[in-house]
Amino acid sequence: MAIDFITSYASILRMTLAEYLISTKTSQAAFAKKLGVSQGLVYQWISGKRPVSAEQCPAIERLTNGAVTCEELNDKVDWAYVRRGTRKEGRAIHALDPSSSSHVAACESDHDAQRMGRATDDTQPPVGTSSRT
Repeated sequence: MAIDFITSYASILRMTLAEYLISTKTSQAAFAKKLGVSQGLVYQWISGKRPVSAEQCPAIERLTNGAVTCEELNDKVDWAYVRRGTRKEGRAIHALDPSSSSHVAACESDHDAQRMGRATDDTQPPVGTSSRT
């Protein structure tokens, strides 16, 4: 009951993964087990040694009942775009749907490519050239 209250209250405040684990008195090992990853990986996320992958973010957001958001976990993805969903092959794709991880990863790769000045599927080659850079 107390964890439900904390989770509900936390979803209003938004918090980091470390803050969530402390406020709910959840160990890294217990959280890792629920998520299906190692405790070491959770430690690396919390300590900043490794970023949370775009594929893991929706699962963490679901597991924390929205207290820890995808935006908090990984700012390389345009989560607003992913949340709106897109149409592909006649079916909706949405970030919070586990089957959409490839779409989330594609958004993350496009963001990285744009940040580094590389062409993405959404960029056109310069006028008068036949290939992308």
